[in-house]
Amino acid sequence: MYTSLDVLCARQPIFDDRNRIFGYELLYRSQSNVDKADFVDDDIATIELILNTCGSINDDEALVQFPLFFNLTRNLLFSDSFFPVDANKAIIEILEDTVVDEALIKQIYRLKRLGYHFALDDFTFESHFEDLLPMVKYIKIDVLACNIYKHEMDIQRIKAMGKVLIAEKIESYDVFEQCVSLGFDLFQGYYLERPQLVEGRKINANVNLALTIINELQQPDVSFDKLSYLVSKDPKLSYQLLRILNSPAQGLKREVSSLKQAVVFLGIVSLKKWVILISLMQNSDVPDAFFTILLTRARTCELLAKAIELNDTDSYFTVGLFSGLDRVFNMELPEVIKHLFIPLDVQNALLNLTGFKGETLSKVMLLERADWDDLTKACGWSQACLLAQLMEQARDWTDSLLGDLE
Repeated sequence: MYTSLDVLCARQPIFDDRNRIFGYELLYRSQSNVDKADFVDDDIATIELILNTCGSINDDEALVQFPLFFNLTRNLLFSDSFFPVDANKAIIEILEDTVVDEALIKQIYRLKRLGYHFALDDFTFESHFEDLLPMVKYIKIDVLACNIYKHEMDIQRIKAMGKVLIAEKIESYDVFEQCVSLGFDLFQGYYLERPQLVEGRKINANVNLALTIINELQQPDVSFDKLSYLVSKDPKLSYQLLRILNSPAQGLKREVSSLKQAVVFLGIVSLKKWVILISLMQNSDVPDAFFTILLTRARTCELLAKAIELNDTDSYFTVGLFSGLDRVFNMELPEVIKHLFIPLDVQNALLNLTGFKGETLSKVMLLERADWDDLTKACGWSQACLLAQLMEQARDWTDSLLGDLE
């Protein structure tokens, strides 16, 4: 049903001397060339690599469990483009052709104060790198490109400074043994393991914002200040939210002109669902007709929960709305839910149609398909008729709401 997975990057492990994984270096790969880093612009390739790693959905636990090494150009060292990477797990490799000057040194000190660690990539023992040695923790030496025995004294001097030495491009057992004997701490190369592709699903910036808002608003202790901040980041979201809240379908007694008023009249729980709905609608390529179906489904779930006096009726609306996230984000529903912080009963309702919420969703979806046989088996003729009436109310409510929003 959904498109095949995207190539996000490649990762190559870095081992210690006991063959345990210490971390991974992330390497650029594209859908058109999965075997090597094939790109024209270093900056663009690095930005794409970081976005693919931080802003995608994938199941690669290695990207969560271990430190990540990645190259950063001088231009990007002076930008904020890479800051989605967690400072606690990011090790920034300074490329061998980076121009070293006072401005670079100041910037590295600034980033170190933010918690980032640095490595010198393809270190060649040349004097122009000496100024960087006090600021970096890791030194990566290409053992194919230099005679490591010729630099044995330099290696010992660097180790005495407390640096972690990484031997890269190890391609045989003999070279590995030589590096161990010289005192290298970490090891990387084809002999140990070749780079492995990381696949997942790229998501664009708008979808990423929608997922961020959903996750933030699923927190049980979300505050008015947090909600206001999220809405204020998107003027279109603010405008559309007020349009919905002032719709006759909402039935409020007076016009709402601010979020604070909305909280007073609706409560923060009800307000959350509208922020989520609008975020999904404006950050998806799904046709509006699908949102009509989805919103009707959500409203019907909520109305049925109210009619049979279930608790937490707002969450039934959320279950109905989230049941279409697979279409909204063009990926399998279990894949989406895995990356959302939603309660276990909501997860079970969406994935297994279990619990009161899952049973309610199942009944509503049976009615959507006009499957009266299974519906009456599930809830009896009386409730099936009630559900049909509630869905008609939900359709009218949805048409009014979306009409006002347009």
